[in-house]
Amino acid sequence: MCITLLAAPMSLSADAKAHLGKASSATKLVENLAFRIRFLKRHEHYDEFFQKLSKRQGFNGVVLIAENHRVVYRGVFGYSDLKKRSDLQIDDQFQLASVSKQFTAVAIMMLKERGFLNYDDPVTRFFPEFPYENVTIRHLLTHRAGLPDYRWFMDSFITDKTTPLSNKMVMDHIAEMMPSPYFSPGSRFHTATLDMLF
Repeated sequence: MCITLLAAPMSLSADAKAHLGKASSATKLVENLAFRIRFLKRHEHYDEFFQKLSKRQGFNGVVLIAENHRVVYRGVFGYSDLKKRSDLQIDDQFQLASVSKQFTAVAIMMLKERGFLNYDDPVTRFFPEFPYENVTIRHLLTHRAGLPDYRWFMDSFITDKTTPLSNKMVMDHIAEMMPSPYFSPGSRFHTATLDMLF
């Protein structure tokens, strides 16, 4: 059974936040949920379970449960905008932060396996407008590119803070502004979200 939960913990109820405070991490809460879900006997109980979780503990998110490569349950609970009380939709986008880095890395490795790229290819081979010509795919994957933190230089560029950033917006701004890198590619290690953006 595969269980995927995309949740916005900042909108949890006070009870749920208290529960999170007792746990050593949000991971424990998700593990607890996954354990409880596995023991629901029938698929129609999933909806009842998540409705209660949403109502009693403020669960806010999208749930997908699959068995044997088949989706057996899909549900949406809570709000995309808590202040406006806008209902969350099944196709709403989530700001996943660093959670998506592993998926990006695996996708790159699959492309390499299939011969579409090499780890030592310069990023400019695929994105000619990328202003750092000596940065390779390997540098990005290993956080050794020296790229600046986009959150610092995008702040002045984005006037509407409610609009999510797209990769194209960041790339266009980098190409235009060419912010200084932190260090020469390959010379140091520095975890940077921008490394996995492309």
